[in-house]
Amino acid sequence: VMLNAGYTQDTNGQAQRHQDILHSLDTARQDTTRVLLVAALAEYHMADLPDSALFYGYKALALARQIKFPKGEVEALSKMVIALVTLGNDSKALQMALQGLKIAEKNNLIDDKAGFLEFLGNIYNGAKNYTKGLDLLRESKTICDSLHEFVHSVIIQNWIGGTYFTLNQLDSALYYCQSAYKNS
Repeated sequence: VMLNAGYTQDTNGQAQRHQDILHSLDTARQDTTRVLLVAALAEYHMADLPDSALFYGYKALALARQIKFPKGEVEALSKMVIALVTLGNDSKALQMALQGLKIAEKNNLIDDKAGFLEFLGNIYNGAKNYTKGLDLLRESKTICDSLHEFVHSVIIQNWIGGTYFTLNQLDSALYYCQSAYKNS
């Protein structure tokens, strides 16, 4: 019974978040705000309804491009990459992550660059191209460290450790996972 009550409470909190996003979208006056809110709708749906996340991601991306808002483009693309991976369309996710990385680099959006490098590293790992995956994850971690994004850096350390574990390089896996634990 307690578990069910907690789940209901969380569901109500999520429903309220959804309503808050929709209300903000109805009252938003700036197009940049609208892009970020539509991207927030995509994020809201990523776990349970990745098709809906993709739908809202495309809408946010189209508006961001129309108003020439690079930060909005990378926000939309990042949500779309996650939705595409969830749907099992890694090749399209790879294309979108490369687009996002290019936009982030062109517009000096360093934190977004780190995020897309992480996406790419995980996509390459999923395709069993571990060398490329590790290189991308290490580059992402380096950027996160330089930005003092330590929480994100710990997550990436864990991804690196998992990759080494998959490669049966257990000393390296242990090193990265212990480092992640120590730094968390």
